[in-house]
Amino acid sequence: MRAVLLGFALLSPALTAQPAIPAVTFLSDAELRKAIETAPEEVRGQPGLYSLRLSPPTEHPVIGIRRTTPSKSELHADFTDVWYVVEGAATLVTGGSIVGGVETSPGEVRGTGVLKGNLRRIQKGEFAVIPAGTPHWISEINGDQILYIVAKVPTPQQ
Repeated sequence: MRAVLLGFALLSPALTAQPAIPAVTFLSDAELRKAIETAPEEVRGQPGLYSLRLSPPTEHPVIGIRRTTPSKSELHADFTDVWYVVEGAATLVTGGSIVGGVETSPGEVRGTGVLKGNLRRIQKGEFAVIPAGTPHWISEINGDQILYIVAKVPTPQQ
């Protein structure tokens, strides 16, 4: 009986052990703005686009982005972009077709613009969901910069 109890006591932690849960990420408004405003260049030596990962490492990141100039147009075949504008304003072009598109990695296309897309001014406090497969491009920055958050949401496999 004692051996059974000892064995159960030794096995109990193994039976109840659970994988480590990542820490919760929390940033105040001021901390979030400072983090995005001081983000490094996305491509070293190419100013105008600055980004940093706000979420723990996963395949589906949340990214803080600061743009000071328009950059490349893009299309993500397997991810929906969910945007929230923290500060500033810009012209967002969606739909249409990518100009000069090049596949930079599987399912990721970059180009020099968007042809025949829908133009919309986006600004502080606005939210946008850009479905997978939709060309999009910030064609103009209104003011010095725009700060926004992008969550990459995977497209469900069918």
